[in-house]
Amino acid sequence: MGVKRCKLLSLPVLAVILLMCFVYYATVFVFLEEWLGVNSSLGTTNAIIFSFSAFMCFVSFLAAVVTDPGGVPSSFGPELESPQSKVSRFLLCSSSVEYCDKCCSYKPPRTHHCRVCKRCVLKMDHHCTWIGNCVGYANYKCFIDCVLYGSIASIYSMVSLQYREAAKAMWLAQKCGQNYRHPFNLGIYSNLKLV
Repeated sequence: MGVKRCKLLSLPVLAVILLMCFVYYATVFVFLEEWLGVNSSLGTTNAIIFSFSAFMCFVSFLAAVVTDPGGVPSSFGPELESPQSKVSRFLLCSSSVEYCDKCCSYKPPRTHHCRVCKRCVLKMDHHCTWIGNCVGYANYKCFIDCVLYGSIASIYSMVSLQYREAAKAMWLAQKCGQNYRHPFNLGIYSNLKLV
């Protein structure tokens, strides 16, 4: 429990949690409240959709932080392991077993030694500073879910904000008797050419 608490109290993890809280507060209680009112049906619907994706991002982030990425058991050897657990079956299905000089133990393919964690991690992708953990066999899904839900929440917030600003600019242009043209709409061909 001490290691997990230490991971949660690291500066990058706290920075991400504070950033998530700030974006959630700004989107729901500043932007949506001012634009639609959270008590209206449209405001409540938008708040629920954004809150769900933000909550799932937060839970996935915490799971990626506290979940062990999957280390090679210290007793692992090519002929010593019995195929009882999922991890053991994964290790035995590997065609060739390598030796880690830093850990002084055997390791299956796609297992790499992390210099930050100072151990070998199964299916290691990378060591992520923002979660204070390696992304590996056991927490890869949590990490991908965090990125996915974070992207959904960010895109939803950005599109809502852009829609509101465009509607506000159109209203101001009509009020002043001017023609309105959206600043990012250059025409279908020009928009696609820029992409």
